[in-house]
Amino acid sequence: MRLIYQQILFIVVLIVASCNGAENKADGATEQTTINKEEKGSKENIQQDMPSVSAPTSGAVPEDSIGAKPDNNEILAIIDQYLVSKPEFQANASGISNAVVTVKNTLTGTTFQKAIVEVNAISADGKILRNDFYTIQNIEPGDLETIKIPAIPKAASLTSHIVKLKSNELTNGEMVLAGTHFGQ
Repeated sequence: MRLIYQQILFIVVLIVASCNGAENKADGATEQTTINKEEKGSKENIQQDMPSVSAPTSGAVPEDSIGAKPDNNEILAIIDQYLVSKPEFQANASGISNAVVTVKNTLTGTTFQKAIVEVNAISADGKILRNDFYTIQNIEPGDLETIKIPAIPKAASLTSHIVKLKSNELTNGEMVLAGTHFGQ
């Protein structure tokens, strides 16, 4: 009987030791929609409509207005200036339809392995009707990703911003909060 307990204990310890440090592959809160690079359909058409954003000219880190290069934490705090998201939609009396959110990486030398975009549907009186989170992957420098948004009844406008991201250059491969959620 004691031999059976020792074997079971050994197997349990072996399993626990082999699983130690395994990365959790499931991210249930953010897997509503995943868009890979292969799914970028009309990249060129939407890219022409994007507002011009002055991209940094040298290195992986842009210079700020006084010429100093901001550190990674400063970039993460204002990520919406570098990973620019823009909602485009048609609003009418019944709500929003044919909406897309485009996300453009303006950081040269910085690739984002994953980013989570929060899209807020706002009613005519300014109340948030719903928050949706969309995951985009493999956003290389200069890339433009497109997220299709389903029709939203009673919505008058959309806002979007980056809330979480993963980048080898900025976050050392860790998934971290960014933008208005950074540092919380």
